[in-house]
Amino acid sequence: EYKALPFEVTARPDKYTDGNQTMYEFHVDDHDEFQPMANEKYEFGGNMSHNATGKPVIIFGQDESTFNQYTFGNRQWVGANGERAFLPKHNGMGLMISAFQSREFGFGLEITPEQLERINQRRAGTEYVDADAALDVRGSIMKEPLLQSPFICKLEYGANKEGYWT
Repeated sequence: EYKALPFEVTARPDKYTDGNQTMYEFHVDDHDEFQPMANEKYEFGGNMSHNATGKPVIIFGQDESTFNQYTFGNRQWVGANGERAFLPKHNGMGLMISAFQSREFGFGLEITPEQLERINQRRAGTEYVDADAALDVRGSIMKEPLLQSPFICKLEYGANKEGYWT
């Protein structure tokens, strides 16, 4: 399969023998075509290394962004007689989106109702590790049932920073 690749890879692969079959191992970052090719062929974009030990590591990144109802630049429509709309002095309603992303799962992670039920069964009766933080943010050290996937959260916010992610 290595010799049949439709592109040239300048990185040197790790070569090993599995029984009587010669195998070549590349890192997914050795060529731009490896990730799309592996995504089509394998679940989670590839197989574990032949010399890996332990559980695989999946890295998640997290970020958030806010959007406002009245976020305008310094340009606006001007009518034929020079009339302009009044621009509010406040930002209006706001939406904050917080999401996780990984190479293996992509943006967010959809959870089926059955998976959510299993997750909530495991969370039932358990406490947060940091009791002080849980009391400060949630008012309780006990974990409450999740109502939706926590991998994409949409929060409306307004006066007094109500609804901001904490």
